[in-house]
Amino acid sequence: MFKGLAASAALLLVAGCNGPTTVFQSQTISTPTAGSPSPRAVPNLAGEIVYDESRHQLLLVGSGDADFKPEMWSWDGHRWLLDPDTPPGVGSLAYDRATSSSILVSQHSTDATMQMWQLKNGDWSESHPRTALSQYYQFVTVGDPAAGDVLAFGGCCAQTVAPSQTWIWNGSDWTEAQARVMPSNRLYVHLAYDVAIGHIVLFGGDVNSSGSGANDLWIWDGSTWVAQHPKTLPPSDLANSEIGYDAAHKTIVLLLRSGKSDVETWTWDGKDWSRQYPTIDVPTRVTYRMAWDDATQQLVLYDIVSASVSQTYIWTGTDWQRMA
Repeated sequence: MFKGLAASAALLLVAGCNGPTTVFQSQTISTPTAGSPSPRAVPNLAGEIVYDESRHQLLLVGSGDADFKPEMWSWDGHRWLLDPDTPPGVGSLAYDRATSSSILVSQHSTDATMQMWQLKNGDWSESHPRTALSQYYQFVTVGDPAAGDVLAFGGCCAQTVAPSQTWIWNGSDWTEAQARVMPSNRLYVHLAYDVAIGHIVLFGGDVNSSGSGANDLWIWDGSTWVAQHPKTLPPSDLANSEIGYDAAHKTIVLLLRSGKSDVETWTWDGKDWSRQYPTIDVPTRVTYRMAWDDATQQLVLYDIVSASVSQTYIWTGTDWQRMA
């Protein structure tokens, strides 16, 4: 995965404290604006996508290429619409069922400290948990619908010095999970909740700061990580990759790039990987994001770093279809 995401999916988190709730008021826009989100010209200002169950919308939070100000877009099944709920920043997104809100952990633009926000009822409210995720760590988050919480996995710095950690957000505070088994120390993992098996899936990530992505697969059973041993494996030493859950076909979909331009699509059925052969190849990009949109019943892939125009695709179960 592209390492410039340190300001978005990869998080530096510092200790929080108790305090009054700060509310970031939404910008007033009469109606959503149709179009495609601006191309993310600067990779470390790339966006993240999440399905917000309370709003019944797939949301994209990121920065435009003109003024780099945070903005939010929603997907209507055919196109992106500029949303009136202007976010306070960019960062890692997950849906939190405990509070019926999307949570965002963002990096402060001046002192690099991290802030945690919740989007609910059209407003962004800042949270101040007593316990914070480890300072200098880079975390990726995902909602766990079965447990009703949010899981964060990340690593830091020289991996032999700062081993990877797993944390749980219960809607009000973070707790480090004392997992008996952990994946090898790594950064920039890919997380998705697999409804068919009822577990969070972790794929790959950069092991020991190698600069290339791994191809191993793990599931979170609620207390520890369990390694999976499929008979068939995607390529190793990946240049980048991304996963998403396809609820229509009950599979995890993996899009990867190995080498300079070899783009492949794979699916995981809970037991094994199978390579797919779509007629449409997604162009080789630096980074993409994928999420299931329950409102439109689509697995949406958004290319967050494009050479010219940002691109959106959906997975039909056998092929990629460009939408916008």
